[in-house]
Amino acid sequence: MSPPLLTILTATHNVAAVLPRLLDSLAAQSCRDFEVVIQDGASTDATLPLAESYAARLPALSRESSPDTGIYDAWNKALSRARGEWILFLGADDRLAGPEVLAQAKERLARLAPEVMFAAGAMEMELPDGGVKQTFFPQVTDIRSRLLQGMPVPHTALFHRRSLFDSNRFDAGFRIAGDYEFLCRTWRDDRLGEALDIVVTRMARGGLSTRPQDALRVRLEEAKAASTHFPRAWLTPRRIKSLAGGAAIT
Repeated sequence: MSPPLLTILTATHNVAAVLPRLLDSLAAQSCRDFEVVIQDGASTDATLPLAESYAARLPALSRESSPDTGIYDAWNKALSRARGEWILFLGADDRLAGPEVLAQAKERLARLAPEVMFAAGAMEMELPDGGVKQTFFPQVTDIRSRLLQGMPVPHTALFHRRSLFDSNRFDAGFRIAGDYEFLCRTWRDDRLGEALDIVVTRMARGGLSTRPQDALRVRLEEAKAASTHFPRAWLTPRRIKSLAGGAAIT
């Protein structure tokens, strides 16, 4: 059997209450040229039986469960099973924006030059009632400068070419901003990325990077990543003064 074009990869842990949101949106896709790879962190609820119940509705479903140290450790484990040319990382409570998303993505990905490693769509932040609070559009030009300011693309709407992971993995030492650190490390040239003119994902509020209680940790981890990979550009006089005074880095 030939490998699929797309891998949808998700990490789970006791998410039976929200996982149908993701799996229903995948089962509804008109494009069937994809696989679903689930890496579970030893759930004790009905997450795994629930995922298994979708096997007949999905073109390919791979499931493994073992303890992990966090989402990036789980993603790294799952990457060894990913066969698609392009990989999209989704949260268990994310969902694709509509049944034609993967068909639209497939058509656009086919046009990209071989050197393009990242293909970025837009993401909608969803309200509890299903409405859209805000749409986040990717910024893929002048990427080095944009990365210095923070995350320039919604990661949950970003397709990664699988060959990126032949020699790279996520840094599992990060708890929240490991995806940002990965981009700082690997997306060093504008030619590596393209924007897709489609909304890919609808993200529910409450993910790790959006919870108010995690805001400080996000900023600290982003500062660590940026200062590591762009030390001369990131350590501006203003930031040095801010660090010396103990103020928050902005």
